[in-house]
Amino acid sequence: MPCACLSALVRASCTTRWATSSALPADGQVGRLTWEQLVVPLQQGSTGSAVRAIQSELTAHGIPTAIDGDFGPATTSHVRIFQTLNALPTTGTVDTTNWLYLEGT
Repeated sequence: MPCACLSALVRASCTTRWATSSALPADGQVGRLTWEQLVVPLQQGSTGSAVRAIQSELTAHGIPTAIDGDFGPATTSHVRIFQTLNALPTTGTVDTTNWLYLEGT
């Protein structure tokens, strides 16, 4: 079996086990209900790998953002631009809906 297929099966299996333990539908998919359990809203002042992921996604969406793990004024401004471009509430905070749009889900 190709590695990518095996990897997908392992991810689906892990997702199903996690969903079952979290009282979510065990369908092997990372859908909106799963995202809502996983996502902690991020805003100005937040730091770390989740912020780096946001900054990377903003850059991938054509909004060049320094990937430094610091959700400062520049990242807040870039999040607001992304939200405006996608007709999302312009809060400057990244919540579940924003992550779904960033991930193209």
